Amino acid sequence: MDVPEKLWDLANLLTGFAVVRGLVLIYGLVKDEFKLLKSRAAHWSAVFGTVIFNTAYVLAVWYCGRSARSLSISVDERHIWRRVNCGRVGTIIVFTLVTLGTIYVHWRDVREKATNGAPTTIA
Repeated sequence: MDVPEKLWDLANLLTGFAVVRGLVLIYGLVKDEFKLLKSRAAHWSAVFGTVIFNTAYVLAVWYCGRSARSLSISVDERHIWRRVNCGRVGTIIVFTLVTLGTIYVHWRDVREKATNGAPTTIA
């Protein structure tokens, strides 16, 4: 069994899952699919959930890379792991920021609808 190869696959799966989870949340917010997500507290819960889960994904990806680098014999393999893991972590962070921005815009839209009865437009 090739442990570094399994860790590579696991790190890819974790990164992909984090991105897909973020995209699904963004899509649901844009399409206003989450009918219970109307209050400020609910939006804060979404923010905390996003940050907590994506922090867990980042830590898991980092741990996969750290473990695989310790098992890698060549310097080139360790260098590849380091660079690819930086990309994976960066990808998760970018999608986290986009998701948090979408949650914020959704909260503003909900608040605007409650006060004016009309959605906000982004020009």
